[in-house]
Amino acid sequence: MNQPSAERLYHLLPAIYRQRDAAEGEPLRALLAVMETELQAIEADIEGLYENWFIETCEEWVVPYIADLLGVSNLSDQESTRLSHRSYVANTIAYRRRKGTPAILENITMDVANWRSKVVEGFEGVSVTQPVNHVRADKGRTLDIRNKSVLDQLNSPFDAASHTVDVRRITSQYSIQGQSNVLNLGLFVWRLQSYPIRNSPAAYVSEGCYTVHPLKRDMPLFNRPQTKTDITQRTEVIHLPCPLSVETLAADLKEYTARYKELNQQPPNSNFYGPDRSFNITRNGRAVLPNQLVSLRLEDWQRPALEAGQVAIDVERGRLVLPDSDQDTALSVSYCYGFSSDLGGGPYDRQQTLANLADSDWLQTVAVNNSLERVLADWRTSAKSKGVIQILDNGVYGSRTITLPASSQLTLESADGNRPAIQSPQIVIEAAEAGASLILNGFLLKGSLIIRGNLNLTLIHCTVLGGIEADQNVNLQATIAYSIVGPLRLPDQRAILTIQDSIVDSRPDATTIAEKANTFAIAADEAGTSGPVTTLERTTVFGQVNLGELPLASNVIFTAPVTVQRQYSGGIRFSYIPSDSATPPRYRCQPDLWLHQPAQETSSNDRDRLLQPIPRFTSVTYGEPGYAQLSQHCAQEISTGADDGSEMGVFHLLHQPQRRAYLQLNLEEYVPSGLDIGIFYIT
Repeated sequence: MNQPSAERLYHLLPAIYRQRDAAEGEPLRALLAVMETELQAIEADIEGLYENWFIETCEEWVVPYIADLLGVSNLSDQESTRLSHRSYVANTIAYRRRKGTPAILENITMDVANWRSKVVEGFEGVSVTQPVNHVRADKGRTLDIRNKSVLDQLNSPFDAASHTVDVRRITSQYSIQGQSNVLNLGLFVWRLQSYPIRNSPAAYVSEGCYTVHPLKRDMPLFNRPQTKTDITQRTEVIHLPCPLSVETLAADLKEYTARYKELNQQPPNSNFYGPDRSFNITRNGRAVLPNQLVSLRLEDWQRPALEAGQVAIDVERGRLVLPDSDQDTALSVSYCYGFSSDLGGGPYDRQQTLANLADSDWLQTVAVNNSLERVLADWRTSAKSKGVIQILDNGVYGSRTITLPASSQLTLESADGNRPAIQSPQIVIEAAEAGASLILNGFLLKGSLIIRGNLNLTLIHCTVLGGIEADQNVNLQATIAYSIVGPLRLPDQRAILTIQDSIVDSRPDATTIAEKANTFAIAADEAGTSGPVTTLERTTVFGQVNLGELPLASNVIFTAPVTVQRQYSGGIRFSYIPSDSATPPRYRCQPDLWLHQPAQETSSNDRDRLLQPIPRFTSVTYGEPGYAQLSQHCAQEISTGADDGSEMGVFHLLHQPQRRAYLQLNLEEYVPSGLDIGIFYIT
């Protein structure tokens, strides 16, 4: 429908009436303007009614009604999973026509739970005695221990070896049991997501040695999942957000060389490498082709013998090595990293949190050729009250001081889809007068934020490895959301801290919870003096906490003792907090509930129920893909202990228990009769 012109009703009147209306001060025009508004609302509703006939264009509230017409049941409450049912309903007829096939089960997992997966039929891996008139050379043979690629895939979804029959039920999500059985199906799920970073400068370590991570950290590279082209297509490695291995990339490059070595102009992409693939390398402005890449392990930064123009890469550590002959080389890399959720800054959608540029009275953009220090100096001299500085790329910047005039507001943000890094060891924020505000959005900061002066600080979608420190005599209001921050050193009484959907880590580089427990995550100083008035929601805290007051802690995981000075106010609900903590009243927290439950409830055969529930994580070291993710072996009291049945801690927003339950419910319709299916988490 065409966009209606303004004042259509008024222009339908004869000219004589419009002239007389103008002489009277246009009261008729004002009346028809009100009627015009109602007319446009009616027309928009009519247009919406037409769009609501189709699943592709209908509003979200219409999806369950279309599902009811198709007889689709078991739709979850959208608030419990935060996922749309649109794709599942749209594909229902196609799924029913192909019911029971592995490809459909994989597609349903994506539509229902937003998890990429692979279905493995148990009979394919069972070693059998073959009939002599139909021999399959790849079935039932003994394991070739010289074939490293086959050995690396043992007990994985891509296991090509033959196994004796396993008659156990395929019900456990902790270990792959019962997979090698004729009547069993295994659904292997990848929960981590792959986040692409484009055109980021490689970090120089030493002569000829670089890291992909801009802060010189080791980091495994992930595959960027390619989209399936057909609903019946089975899942392969290229379709999954999985970490790359040295052997997988080496085999890919070998296949590329064998296929295209006779061509004069070779294509830029292999299965995993290239401008449109998982990662790409640009040297001095020119792309490195797949036949110039060498896949090796570089754990000791050894310098392999390379030909001129070649680049050695270790995708398991994110390391690059150049030949000895290459000097003064500018390397730019595009790559993918793995993580659980949209947290800590990254190339995900942050549109709703970005500044409204129309409300600002000063705007400046920064790209790789601009100096952030110069732009900040321009802001200091601009005498404007509301400014925005937006960084447009994934570059690495240096900045040491941010000065805020009185009653000013500065928003320093990265453009949507980018994650620039600031590598300064410290960034000093100076705000001598009251009323100054600073908003940081979408950055990776190596160092710490030092606050000097009264300030309102908002940190959203950022990673600040060095933490935040404020002078003891400043008035500070700090809000941290969807971020990863190091230790917080903020004063009591004069600071108010609010943390939501974030990770606070006393020692991001530590590898065990015990190492982190020796230091304070939130306090006024290193000695552990009581820190600010703090509100925490859906947060994971690594390290001890000492607060002056705790008005609220909800769905929080504290991994070390918590001490609150003023315990007469505030409270903690649906959280894990160590028993030796001194806190305000606690409501339905662990391990309190477990300790006070009736004895008969702990006498079951489930060994996990006999042990006091404690948080268990896939990893507690920043930079690893499973950082702060609850382990598969974590007690259900914690993994389903939030107020809505989701997990406690920072990844509460993923609603993974609800996703799994909803997936199991919907798979029942499509699993072949007589077969059992087990769900196993790979990441």
